[in-house]
Amino acid sequence: MKYINIVGIIIILSTSSCSAVNTPSNVRVGPSKEIKLTITEETIIDLNITAGDVIIESSLGNQLRAEMTVECPGINSQCAKKMAGLKFVQFSEGEHLSLATNRNSFVQHYNANLKMKIFVPKSQRLNINMDAGELRVNNVDSCLDVEMSAGEININMNYSMIASVDLDAALGDASLNVNGVYQNKNRSWVVGEEVHWNQGVGHCDMDVDLQAGEISVNLRG
Repeated sequence: MKYINIVGIIIILSTSSCSAVNTPSNVRVGPSKEIKLTITEETIIDLNITAGDVIIESSLGNQLRAEMTVECPGINSQCAKKMAGLKFVQFSEGEHLSLATNRNSFVQHYNANLKMKIFVPKSQRLNINMDAGELRVNNVDSCLDVEMSAGEININMNYSMIASVDLDAALGDASLNVNGVYQNKNRSWVVGEEVHWNQGVGHCDMDVDLQAGEISVNLRG
């Protein structure tokens, strides 16, 4: 974890909340975008998401499916013009399958709001790299690694899959609930929290790294 970015994140968050005052309500731009990909259980999935509200859930079979909508502050805004051609792009290299959008650099610059829902089949590992927003992961059948700059992360996973959990919030809160029992956590540099737990019975090591915001992980079953 690099703590040098904490001050910059505080400034970004505060200026973002100020700019949200008295702004016009967002309008949806274009139709929903969708992509469907067939993968194997040996696939390592890399999701690269710049910002937005993202829900990730499990999928039956061997198909990865992602849906996306985009909203802008006004249908005639510069945001709407730039986001009109937004779509998913995917790259494959060895065991890795990478999924992103074709206009990542424009999203935050034009205050676009992305909403994604991604259905993930059983795979070797799911790596999520996200700049900012809200991420919810519900009972995916993959080992999980998350890196986010700022936002909120909520994860619900099956206890029987997990061997260990490492949570690190440089600025904010981190909590781990295992079958109704909250695990011990440590303060990190006064302003952050860490949780390190290695008493699981499964095969997956979960690693969640957040620079600013809140991490909440629940293991059940």
